Amino acid sequence: MPTRSAEFTRRMWASGAARQAWDPRIHQAAEAWLRLEVETVVTGFRSAGLIFGTRHVQGTRLALVDVAPDRFAIGPRAADLAEAYRCGDDETIGALLGFPSCCREFYAATWAQGTGDTTWQMAREGTDGPLECNILGRWLGLRWVMHLPCSFTCPQSAALGAAHRGLLRAIDRSAVEVIDEVLTWPIEWSALHGAAEIRYPVVKVVTRTGYTTDKRIVQRRGTSYPPEGARGLAFPYSAAEMRTPQENGFPSSTTQDAGHAMILDALRRSPPHGAVLDLGAGNGLLMERIASTFLRPVYGIEVDARKAAKHPGIRCGDVRALETLVNRVDTIVVSQRRFEEIPDLRATVDRLARQVLVYSYDDPRFARVEAC
Repeated sequence: MPTRSAEFTRRMWASGAARQAWDPRIHQAAEAWLRLEVETVVTGFRSAGLIFGTRHVQGTRLALVDVAPDRFAIGPRAADLAEAYRCGDDETIGALLGFPSCCREFYAATWAQGTGDTTWQMAREGTDGPLECNILGRWLGLRWVMHLPCSFTCPQSAALGAAHRGLLRAIDRSAVEVIDEVLTWPIEWSALHGAAEIRYPVVKVVTRTGYTTDKRIVQRRGTSYPPEGARGLAFPYSAAEMRTPQENGFPSSTTQDAGHAMILDALRRSPPHGAVLDLGAGNGLLMERIASTFLRPVYGIEVDARKAAKHPGIRCGDVRALETLVNRVDTIVVSQRRFEEIPDLRATVDRLARQVLVYSYDDPRFARVEAC
């Protein structure tokens, strides 16, 4: 199954200030993640773990079996994992480690066939999926899953990553904040002739990858940007490309993620049957999260042309003229504040949709689905 980053990995910081601000924080978060890999076995979340590094298993009372130099199988099923590792049985290894079946199949069709890097194949369905599926921080040791997801929108990986976040919060809350923040940055992966460059706002990583004669590029648009990040004309350094929480009315990525999670949870109780319309779509991030969660087409209306331009599914316009902008849809997502500001809007929404999700990020916070 997936191995650690190649020993030829090199990091080049954007500036001294970027390194001073982020090197220690990234290192601390990466160390916390390694502790979590052991803790998930200690707590019984997984029956076995494959751990790299003697120092991470020292003092553990778990069953432990050497599988390679400085590499160990641990846990109640350590012997089974070690045997599967000895036989090169990737399917059994992945199952014992708790990896989703779809991702095990993906691994068998990609990495196990010699690709050496699955990033290009992962991006076949786009890159703007849930944060938990964003594997582009793995070269910094930052991720929310211990496997290589089959896509940036894999629901099983997203659920597993959310569980890991909850477990890590009990170990090191600051590490959770760092991992979440880094994974919300714009990131570019490119590969050519067996070398890969992964560009983050504050650092560039150069490492080995599968050999290709053509240059391949994968970009994930961010939702935040660190003050210490480099500025330039090309992605991921161009301000025109950046999407920030402030564009959606949030002070930080953490509060934005919590607000969006509240809406997604409400929609899970009454999933959309067809197209979804987001009124006041901001920069389109919530639209993307709804689309990747429910696999339905999602459109938006946004009065701010600058924000609307950041997503192809957003139409610039005023919700007061809603009936002239859209046809009937299945579900409309709208803030309670919009109904308070525009008294006639509710009647229009009822004519255009089967159901409406009404939410408030204010006090009281809520999100509920109502029939139209």
